[in-house]
Amino acid sequence: MWPFNYKLAIEANRDYLRVTATGTYAFGRTQRLINVIRQSSDGHQLRRVLVDLTGVTGQPPDIDRFELGERLAQVFGSTHTLAIIGREESVNRLAETVAQNRGVALRVFFSEREALDWLLPSANTAGATDEKRADPARAAE
Repeated sequence: MWPFNYKLAIEANRDYLRVTATGTYAFGRTQRLINVIRQSSDGHQLRRVLVDLTGVTGQPPDIDRFELGERLAQVFGSTHTLAIIGREESVNRLAETVAQNRGVALRVFFSEREALDWLLPSANTAGATDEKRADPARAAE
């Protein structure tokens, strides 16, 4: 199996899973990242996920964006809510649109505050990071 190649930080909070990825974009790495996020969210029994991709560099081609949107729909369906933080210069919303059109509750944001406000609309997001649990999926990195 290929090395994962994205450096990950996975943190389970009381109300959501936070995943931070850093590294250089590659299609296969991003497909594996989607799988790791699902495994980790299932392991923690958390259906709300914040994914910070601001540390991922590179420009995915549109075909990758389309296929990643489809992959997100296959892996998450309508069971999870995903807020993704991206870099403005890297986002064209194609993957977001493809995933949404296939039933995924997913939005891309450019700030963590906006992402958390959408992900946790009725929660006090300042307190959402108080309770943390260890992540058994970290070994999957």
